[in-house]
Formats: sequence, structure tokens, C-alpha cells
Amino acid sequence: MFRMKLVSATFLCLTLTAATAFAQGTAQTPPPAQTPPPAAQAPKPQLPPAATAPVIVPLPADAKIAIIDPDTIMSQSATGKAILAQLQTLSDKKGNEIQSKQTQMTALQTKKQTQAAMLTPQAVSQLDKDIDRLNLEIEYMKQTAQKEVTDLQTDLFNELANKMSPVLEAFAKEKGLQIVLDARNLTWAAAGMDISQEIIKRLDAIKK
Repeated sequence: MFRMKLVSATFLCLTLTAATAFAQGTAQTPPPAQTPPPAAQAPKPQLPPAATAPVIVPLPADAKIAIIDPDTIMSQSATGKAILAQLQTLSDKKGNEIQSKQTQMTALQTKKQTQAAMLTPQAVSQLDKDIDRLNLEIEYMKQTAQKEVTDLQTDLFNELANKMSPVLEAFAKEKGLQIVLDARNLTWAAAGMDISQEIIKRLDAIKK
């Protein structure tokens, strides 16, 4: 029970935050048929800020409470970096697929705008149908891309949580800790209370 509550609560917030970012980045209203669409926006994973060289202060010997920063663990641990790389790869792949389809639609819109006077009414009507079809395909691709990236993100975050759980529990028992809190929800903590670097070191030491 200690393990499930401690790790799941920590990473649930990170998962939900990133999922919201995906939804905001991909649920876009399509442009009118006469206007070339904007460049494709791939569903982007929410990446932690760039890390600076950590200053490690030892945990006080009598400490009963410690904190961890999930963003730090995600951005600096080997497992976290691998997760971010996988998410970025899938995001880029889906973005390229959407961009290719938007390029096709832009070409048709340009053709209609520049050649409408020379085309038959039937040809113009067919162009409009093709543009509408591509527009629908693009919106569907955005929705499915968002779901694929979000699903992969959830699976990978759960893997990291499961991998970190016994490491964190063992460290807490070793140091006699009673509570480990999420650093992002705190206003202030004394130096040495953040055990993120120690958890990262132990995570990276685990043989695959």
C-alpha cells in the first residue's frame, strides 16, 4: 500500500498534465477551404525544463520527511530520457504524416484559387470535394495521433513508476523516512530534503 500510494500519486499528476497539453496542441479548428492550412502540429509531449548541474546536499540524518521532483527524475534519469526520446520519435512521425496530408490539401486549394477561371464547374466541384475529404482526414489523423502519443506516454510513465517504486521504498526504509512528498506541490523545503538525485542514481544502477 505504501508503494502504490507513494509512486502513483507522484506520477499521476505528471501524466494528466502532459495529456492535457496534447489535447490543447492537437484539437485545432480546421481553416476554411479557401485558406491554406497552417503547418502541421505534431502532438508534443510535455518535456521537463532543461536540467542544470545538480547541487547535492545530503539528507539530514534525523529526517523523517523527504521530497522528490518527478520532472527531475524524468529529465535526468536514463529511463526518463529513454521515455522522452520514444515520445518525441512518435510525435515527430505523426507530425510528418499530418504535414504530408496538409501539403496535399494546400496544393488543391492553390489550384482552385489560381485556375478556377479555366476549370469547368464539374472540375471545381470535384476540387471542393477533394479538399473537404482531405480536411476530414487531417482532423482524424490529429485525433488518432493525439491518442497514440497519450497512450504511449501513459504506458511508459507507468513503467517508470513501477521501476521507481521499489527503489523509493527501499531508500525510505533505509533512511527511516515516514513520508515522501512531491516537490512540485511545496512552497519551500530545507536543503537536503530533495532525494531526487539519489533516486536517479539508484534507478540508473539497476541492470536492464
